[in-house]
Amino acid sequence: MARLAAVMQSGCAQAGWLALCLLAGALTTVLAPAERTLGDGIRVVYWHVACTWAGLTGFALLAVLGLVVLLTGRPSWQTWAFAIGCVAAVCFGAGATLSALAAWVNWGGVYWAEPRMRANVIMLAGSVIVLTLATWPLPARLKGALYLAPAALYGALISNTPLVMHPHDPIGLSSSAAIRLTFALLYGLCVGMAAGVVLIVHRRLVENTLPSEKRIT
Repeated sequence: MARLAAVMQSGCAQAGWLALCLLAGALTTVLAPAERTLGDGIRVVYWHVACTWAGLTGFALLAVLGLVVLLTGRPSWQTWAFAIGCVAAVCFGAGATLSALAAWVNWGGVYWAEPRMRANVIMLAGSVIVLTLATWPLPARLKGALYLAPAALYGALISNTPLVMHPHDPIGLSSSAAIRLTFALLYGLCVGMAAGVVLIVHRRLVENTLPSEKRIT
């Protein structure tokens, strides 16, 4: 594992990995099956769901690392948590943007007051606020507590957000194995790309952190 991590820390390896994931994603999208109701419009939905779920996966991992930082106060975990949080926010933001695009493609317009759309905007804004606060010179354990917030916010939003125009798990409940497989592949590729970007962001954070900051973070 240590050798694999060292290889993946290489800039060339990371660039190659991201290019490979993008190529595989483009090929999967081209070969993806259409849907009976949405037709080819489901291709945008594939990416919307995959990016959103990749972002939520990142926020879940952020909460786990946040708990570790809260309990231990270790700067090394805090750096990983911040890198993962930033990439998770970008993935979730991409998913929210693609949600609007999917609405425009499939519905002919974007209903900004739709509850799930509004919840996504609140979630994105909340995560950006948390990550901004995490750049302040706060105690590590306090930052750990902050990293718990995005996952908690999403749980609160979803539990109180009715489904109006968003269907309930349309891909997961689809009778088409090809549609479910396409989503699974794109979700895996999104997570793979996010992991590559996390390594890049983490390396930059470590390189740009002064020794004195590393001791007190």
